[in-house]
Amino acid sequence: MLYTFGASAGDSLFLTHVDPGEVREFLAWVYVGIAIVTVGASWIFDRVQERFVGHRSRLLWSAQLLLAGSVILYRFVLPEGAGGSPWLWFGLIIWLEVCALLAIVLFFSMAGDFFTTRDAKRIYGFMAGGLCLGNFLAGALTRGVVGLIGAENLLLIVALLLTACAGISVVIHRAWKPVQTEGDTSEDEPLAPIRAILELPYVRLVFIVTLLGLCCFVLVDYQMKIV
Repeated sequence: MLYTFGASAGDSLFLTHVDPGEVREFLAWVYVGIAIVTVGASWIFDRVQERFVGHRSRLLWSAQLLLAGSVILYRFVLPEGAGGSPWLWFGLIIWLEVCALLAIVLFFSMAGDFFTTRDAKRIYGFMAGGLCLGNFLAGALTRGVVGLIGAENLLLIVALLLTACAGISVVIHRAWKPVQTEGDTSEDEPLAPIRAILELPYVRLVFIVTLLGLCCFVLVDYQMKIV
């Protein structure tokens, strides 16, 4: 639901407030910006979590609240009615996409603490199904919600969902303990080089399929917005 509400708010506000002649120029860079900011934010999170060994729950819900706070701040920066610099809407559409993607990353990062590899093979498919169901429900509700509160205030819905995610993270970490794998020495083992990982045929196939799928998604999404 978070991704659908965020993408709907970002897309609609961007396409509404940016001059149609500038949309074509900005839109291609939106996808580049999303990729750069998402990778950068993920890298920062990875570096920061090294300092929170034993306190990952605090880091997870703090990161979600930080994202929620940034969305609320952005909402009150937005001008009322038409107007505003195109760069403001450019930044908004990128940041909402990044928040949604980071929320998914944080979720699966937390899930990895509570499920073994065997559990993941059985359960992650149902989790992915839940993501699809959430997108369906959010898509069905978006039109009615926008009619009630306006597209700008969808940002508050996004912030509310991020805050709810933080609260659920706290409840989960208080109610259940992370899985402890016997003989886990991952912290002491050196990371495998990228070249060694990409030499695995299965990994290369997954990489190619993912790349082609994302290229298809971006091209279709661009055509839908530019027409």
